[in-house]
Amino acid sequence: MFKQSKIDQEGNKRKAFEGVELTIAPHRIAFFKFILEGYDGLAILSTLDAGSGRVLLRFPACREDEVYKLTRALLQSGQLGKGCFMINRV
Repeated sequence: MFKQSKIDQEGNKRKAFEGVELTIAPHRIAFFKFILEGYDGLAILSTLDAGSGRVLLRFPACREDEVYKLTRALLQSGQLGKGCFMINRV
């Protein structure tokens, strides 16, 4: 049976999925989506505003560290464009 939320060892409810909104270079959206598809089940990228490069990443909470490590590496290396940044967590 599917559970709506997970409960950690301390009895606190956790979200099963997390999300983060980013702004990247608009011409790098397809590249980022392609990279994410190479990591089966890591994250789903949705475009919020193609013109400004706003995207939303949704991912299983248990893979949060992997998503942030990959995203940070791509941002720091400039592969997602210059002046890219994370906006907020969803």
